Amino acid sequence: MIQLNEWVKGDIKRVYIDSTCPERVWVERLTTSGYARVRCKMPSEVGRQTALLSGAGFDFEKTYASWDDLVDALLSLPGNHTRHSAFPKKAFAKPQQTYNSLTSPISSAIDTRTPEDISNQTYAFSIESAPFKAKTIKSCRILVDTREPDSVFEKLAVGKIAVERQTLEVGDLMLVSADTKDHLIVERKTITDFYGAIVGDQHRAHSQAERLSLYQQRHAAQGIKVQVVWIIEGELNGRRTLYNTLPQSNQMDGMVNYLVAILGQHVVLAYNTHHLCYLTSKFVQGFFEQELYYPVRTATGSQIDLKKSERQAAIINMNAEDNNHGVSIPGRENLFHVLTAFNSINSRIANSLIESGLVLQDIISLSETELAAFKGIGKATAQKIYKDFRM
Repeated sequence: MIQLNEWVKGDIKRVYIDSTCPERVWVERLTTSGYARVRCKMPSEVGRQTALLSGAGFDFEKTYASWDDLVDALLSLPGNHTRHSAFPKKAFAKPQQTYNSLTSPISSAIDTRTPEDISNQTYAFSIESAPFKAKTIKSCRILVDTREPDSVFEKLAVGKIAVERQTLEVGDLMLVSADTKDHLIVERKTITDFYGAIVGDQHRAHSQAERLSLYQQRHAAQGIKVQVVWIIEGELNGRRTLYNTLPQSNQMDGMVNYLVAILGQHVVLAYNTHHLCYLTSKFVQGFFEQELYYPVRTATGSQIDLKKSERQAAIINMNAEDNNHGVSIPGRENLFHVLTAFNSINSRIANSLIESGLVLQDIISLSETELAAFKGIGKATAQKIYKDFRM
C-alpha cells in the first residue's frame, strides 16, 4: 500500500509519498516535459521510491497533460490514499500522517531485496546532480587512466567535477585537489579481474596493494595525504558480487583482512559501472570537503554529524589539554593533517609552519604579522589563517 498526500498552493504542486526516509519525498510533474519524477534530497531515496512506484504500476515514461492526470494516475495505484487541498502553514512541511501504511519488502523491517534488486536501484542514482561546494568544483578533478573503458569516463564526465584522461602511475582513477595536492586513488576491479589478480601466478592484486602502500608512504613524507579505495564492481547486474570472487568465503575474508587491517586500504562493493561512478563522485565530496553535504539530524533538529570546522576545534582542544598534562603534541605527520584540515592552509604552508619547530599550540597562537613572515604566506593568507585559528 502506498499512502499519498496532495498539497497545492497556487502553481506549486506536490504529491507527497509516505516514506520512512527522514527527508520529505514527493512526486512532481515537470511543466516543460510533461513527465513525472520523484524528488528528494537523498538520491538513494529517489531511486527507491521510483522503483517502488514503478513496481506498483506507475508509468514514469508517460507524458501527463495536466496536473490532475498525474494525481489521478498516482491515486489509482493499489493502496489507501488521502487527498488534501489545504496547504500546511509552513511551506512544504511534512504532512501530518501515519507512517506505517507504506508496506513493501523495500521498507519492511526485514530487507528482502535481492542483489539484483539493489543493482537495479543504483541506476537511478544521479551522477550529474551529486552536490559539491563551489570550491570543490573549482579545485578538484578526476583523472581516469587511459586503459579504463570509455563507459567509466563518459559516466563520470556528466558530473560537476572535471574529468581528464591520463596515464596514471598507480590506480585506475585518481581524485585530485589542485590546492592541497592530496588525492584519493581508486583501484577498480570487476569480479573477474579481481579473481585473476588474486589467484594468478604473479599475485598481481597483492603486488598492486604493496605498491599503493609504498606510494602512500612516499607522499606522506612530502606532506601529501593519499587514501586508497578498492572498488570491486559486481557483474551480471548484481548477481556476482565481492564474495563471489573466490570459491570460499574465508579466502575473501583473508584478502579483505590483508587490504584493510594490514595495509590500511579500503574495500567497497559497487553493483555495476554506474554505481561505481556514482560512488567515485561521492568520494570526491567526502574526501575533500570532510563533512556531509546534507547534515544528519535528530527528530528535534539537532545535527549529529560534526562539521569540518568543529572537528578541527575538537582536535586543537584535545591537543591543548594533552600539552597541559605533559603529553607530547602529535608528530610531524599528524600535525600536518591537523593543519591542512583548515581551508586556508595548503600542504606547502603546513610544511613551512612545521619546519619552524613550533608545536600546535604555538602555531595557532601566532599573530597575523608572525604568520605573514613564513614562506608562502602573504598578508591576505595570513589574515585567513588567523581567522580560521580563532573560529
